[in-house]
Amino acid sequence: MSPENLRLRFFAASHRSVRLAADRACAAARPGYRALLAETQGRVIGVAEYDAGDGEATAEVSIAVADGLHHRGVGTLLVEHLVSAARVDGITTFTADALSENHQVLKLFADLGLRTARRFEGPEVRCAITLDESDSYLTAVEERARAADVASLSRCCGRRRSPSSERGASRARWVGRSCTSCTRAATPGACSR
Repeated sequence: MSPENLRLRFFAASHRSVRLAADRACAAARPGYRALLAETQGRVIGVAEYDAGDGEATAEVSIAVADGLHHRGVGTLLVEHLVSAARVDGITTFTADALSENHQVLKLFADLGLRTARRFEGPEVRCAITLDESDSYLTAVEERARAADVASLSRCCGRRRSPSSERGASRARWVGRSCTSCTRAATPGACSR
């Protein structure tokens, strides 16, 4: 993690904090604690964890995503899965402290679709995220899944002309036929463009 990413995540640019977080995530399982890792090609690219202590219904949540992979949904997806696990474990609220300048994590919390309260305390923001399974949360999850589906299809089918350059119905058939060809080819991008 870059010194700036370390500072935003741990409030200090210390690699010692990273080692302690890694040790905590890899330690033996214990009640009230859960960590989820995202990895690709054997490399950890994100971690989200919560710690409720002993039998608490409120848990402290934290997220870290590798440099260069921000704004790709890694943190959001980890938190969505962490919310589901926390509900099963009886957790009703996540709390988090963030620097007020850490707009990325504050936006992640705000965009989850869950009720989020913020309290500003100097340079820090104390967030409380209620883990209700509300319609707004389910809608937000569904919209993110739909956007991910479109993004994955656009990689398969390649870039197409803007909708204004095509007639709506014929464009939909054309892109659909192209994506079907890609799928049949079993190799993303293998279809003719």
